[in-house]
Amino acid sequence: SLGSLDQLEVSFRVNGSSSSLKAPVLSFRPALDATSVSVSVPAIGGLANRSAVVVVKVSIAGYETRVATGGAFLFYVPTPAVLSMRYCSSCNAGQRCIVNGQCSGQQAALVSRVPLSRPGVVVLSVQNSFNLTVGDASRSLTRPRLQLGSGLIDLWRVSSQRDAYGDFSTASLEFAVNVTSTSQCSPAVLLNSLQASVFLSGLTCFDPSVILECHSVATGNASACAGPAVAQDAQGYFFIARVV
Repeated sequence: SLGSLDQLEVSFRVNGSSSSLKAPVLSFRPALDATSVSVSVPAIGGLANRSAVVVVKVSIAGYETRVATGGAFLFYVPTPAVLSMRYCSSCNAGQRCIVNGQCSGQQAALVSRVPLSRPGVVVLSVQNSFNLTVGDASRSLTRPRLQLGSGLIDLWRVSSQRDAYGDFSTASLEFAVNVTSTSQCSPAVLLNSLQASVFLSGLTCFDPSVILECHSVATGNASACAGPAVAQDAQGYFFIARVV
């Protein structure tokens, strides 16, 4: 019986192609009369449905190698998706900009918010990316780019990868940015040459020079922005936006 993943080899033989695509085996579960095998869809250009047959090869030391071929079925390459977008003005030392949700100096990373005219690093968590390798961007076969307005920013670093089975994974992509205009606040990421841009919705650009303070009507002094106690008159406070 099967004892390890390396005894299994699964490939997709795509109709119209002379070669087979290896499908990374994620897990298997033996039963009395069958074995369930989970695999990752192999990377292939284009998102249209493809027709293929599955070829399974079982190699166990001391036994004859067995090969089984299934019937034709349709499969597709999952569309990349951006799970989160975070910003740091300064990165932690080491191979990852954000560690435990914090930037350098234990500052919390901004989520879907980027300050104007403040150089920093944008970290995108991207699902269903492929051909990426942790480390400097030059190590990856594909070079994602971040589109801000009419400009394109090259990938700086792939700081982490999870569930990196074969070519697919969820990866953290780091880009060095300096957003100078609100026209750059509808960005997109170009993951590879085979697929369309993934637009990043929900990003907010803000002017970090605008500070919100609370002032007391009675004294005019700045106070904590918690408002008065419940028992007091709530009309005794107002907000002032101070630009510095």
